Amino acid sequence: MVVENQLLPYFGKMKMDAVTQEEIEKWFDYMVTKGYKNTYTNGIFAIFRVMMNWAAKKKVIPADPTGDVVLLKNDRKPLKIITQDEFKALFVKDWQKVWDSDLIACLGNKLAALTGMRAGEVLGLRGENVQESHIQVYKQYDKFGYRDTKTKDRRNIPIPPQVMGELRELMAANGNGYLFSHDGGSKPVPTRYFYDAFLEALEKIGMGKQEIKERGLCFHAWRHFCNTELQKAGLTIQKVQAVTGHKTDRMSEWYSHFDPMDFAEVPKIQEGWLSGEPGGGPEGGGESQRPAGLRIVKPEPERKMA
Repeated sequence: MVVENQLLPYFGKMKMDAVTQEEIEKWFDYMVTKGYKNTYTNGIFAIFRVMMNWAAKKKVIPADPTGDVVLLKNDRKPLKIITQDEFKALFVKDWQKVWDSDLIACLGNKLAALTGMRAGEVLGLRGENVQESHIQVYKQYDKFGYRDTKTKDRRNIPIPPQVMGELRELMAANGNGYLFSHDGGSKPVPTRYFYDAFLEALEKIGMGKQEIKERGLCFHAWRHFCNTELQKAGLTIQKVQAVTGHKTDRMSEWYSHFDPMDFAEVPKIQEGWLSGEPGGGPEGGGESQRPAGLRIVKPEPERKMA
C-alpha cells in the first residue's frame, strides 16, 4: 500500500537509474504539498532507501541515490504521557467510582498499562491464555477477527497477583473464551468500549476534553506509559521490548531476545504502581482487592459506541 499510494504516483514512470538525489528531494516537496507530516514522509523514505540500496547491491542501478539525502525535520509533537499520579487516580484511589464499577473497562485499561499490550491483544486474551503467574500473548482480535499479533511473536508476560485474581474473576464468567466479553466469552467487547471508558475515566479524575485532545491521549497511551515507566524503574530497553512486544531499539525509544518470565523484577515493578509505591510493591497477596458489587457482565452495555 505504501509503494502504491506514496511512491508510485511520483516515481512510477521513472526508470530506476533515473532516480537521483535531486528527484528524491523533489519528492519530499511533493509529499509536503500533499499535507503529509515530515515524520511520516521520513518513514516512507526509509522504505524507499531499502529498495534502492538493494537495487544498487544487485547492480540493477549503478549507485544508491539515497545515501546523502537529508531527512525532513522531525515534526512529531512531544508526548505528554500518563503520569504516575494519574495512574494512581485511575486505578489505586477511588477507582470503582472512576470506572463506574465496570471490571471489564477498568481491567482492560489496567492490563494495557501494566504490560503495554495493544487493544487488539487485550481483546484477544482468552481464559486458556491465563497461567499461574503470567499470561500468554500471541493472538489479537480486531475487525479482521481472531488472528496473529502484529509481530507474530509469542510473549509470556508476568502479571502481579492482584491482577491475576481479577483475570480469574473474568474466567469465572467467561471460562476459556474471550475474557473481555459480555456474552460468556463467545465474542469480545468492541474496541471502542475500552477507548470510550478510558476517556470517560480521564474526565472523572479532572482532566478536561481540551487537555485530553492536546495530549493526544487514547487507549494506545498505555503503551507509552508502560514503556517509559519500565525504563524509569531500571529495565533495559531489550527487556522492555520483550514485555511490550516491540521489535527494534528505535521503536522502543519512541515508546521508550529475552523471555519476560525470567524477569523477576517486572511483577514487583507492576505491584509498585498498583500500591502507589514506584519501584516495588508488596510481595504475595494473590487475592483480588476488588470490592463487592463490581460489575463483570452487562447484558446491554450502556456505553456509547462510536
